[in-house]
Amino acid sequence: EVIISKFSTGHVDVKHFVLIMDDGSFKYFGANNNGQSQNGLTSPVYTPIDWAPPTGQSLSTLKELVSIGNDDNWIVWVGNNGKHYAIGDNEHGQFGDGTATPSGVWVELAWLDSKSVDQVIGGSTYNSGKSGDQWMAVRCGSEVWFTGKNTYGVNGSEPSVYTATKMPDSADHIYTFGGGAATIFRQEGDDLFARGHSAHGQTGIVTNSVYDWNQINPVNFAGVKFYTTAHGHSQPYASNAFAVLTNGGTDRLFTIGSNRYGSYGLGYENNRPVEGGMLEVPHPFLSPIKDIIINGHDDGTYSLVLLENGELWGVGYGGRYNLSGVLVGQRASDSTSIFRQ
Repeated sequence: EVIISKFSTGHVDVKHFVLIMDDGSFKYFGANNNGQSQNGLTSPVYTPIDWAPPTGQSLSTLKELVSIGNDDNWIVWVGNNGKHYAIGDNEHGQFGDGTATPSGVWVELAWLDSKSVDQVIGGSTYNSGKSGDQWMAVRCGSEVWFTGKNTYGVNGSEPSVYTATKMPDSADHIYTFGGGAATIFRQEGDDLFARGHSAHGQTGIVTNSVYDWNQINPVNFAGVKFYTTAHGHSQPYASNAFAVLTNGGTDRLFTIGSNRYGSYGLGYENNRPVEGGMLEVPHPFLSPIKDIIINGHDDGTYSLVLLENGELWGVGYGGRYNLSGVLVGQRASDSTSIFRQ
C-alpha cells in the first residue's frame, strides 16, 4: 500500500510517502522536514529507506496510517490494539499531548490509550508562508476529540488547544476539506452539519468563518457517500465537496463550497449564487458513481467522476491540462462547467 498525505492544501513540493511492503515492513521517502523519516535528519529522503513502526508495534497491530499535511506534515499510527502514536510536525499542538514541539520519533498519544479509533482527520498550512491551521480531530465511536489551532471555527468558538478536548456534539462520521483553512462536516443520523471556513459558502453560509453547526442536507442523507477536495490544492478558499445519495439505483449528486471554473458541474462558473444547503447537481450519469476526486491548481478546481461501468467524466478547470485525455472533442487545456465524458 502507498500512504499519501490527505486533508491538505498547497505547497505540494513538500510531501512524503510511506510504503507498506508485501513482507509487512515499512519504507519512507520524501520531505522529511520534521524528521519523520526517523533517520535523525530533517533533509529530504530521495530513496526509500527502512521506516520503523512504534516500539512494540507491527503491521499486525496497525489499523490505519494517516498522513496529514503537505508542508507541516505528520503521520498518525492508528492501532487496532488501543495504542496510537504520531510523528512529525506538532507546531500547533496537534498531537494533543500538551506539547508543541515536532518529533522525529514516535510519540504515544496517551489521551487515546485503550480507545478504538474510527476516524482521523485534520488540516495543515496551505503555503510556504505557513498560513492556516495545523489541527486534528479523532472520532472514537460517537465521540469526537479536537486538538491544535482553531482559527476558522472547526472546533466552534473554542480557543486553540495543545491538549485534546472532547467536542460536546456526537457524530456518526466526520469529514473535512480545505486543509489549513478547513471546513468540517459532522453527520449524525440522517443529517449533515457544517462549520469552519466558509468564505465561498462551504458551510452553506457565505462568511469567512462559521462557529456554530449549520445543517446543510436538503434531503434525508442516510447512507450518503461523501467526497471532499483532495490534498494539493493551492487555494484552500476554493475548496468544495460532493455527496452521493443512492436512490433506487440512480445516484443523486449534491455539492457545496466554491465553484471555481464550474467545478460543480451546474453549467455556470464562479461562486454559488445564493446561500443555503447543498445544491443538487443534475447529471448525465447512467451508471452508479464509484469514486470522485476533487483537486486543483492555481485558483481553479476540477472534479473527476468514475462510474461503476468504467466511464470517466470531468468538469471544471483545465488550464493545467488537468482534464487531458478525459474530455472528448476539446483541447486538453479547456475548462468546462458541465460534465463531459
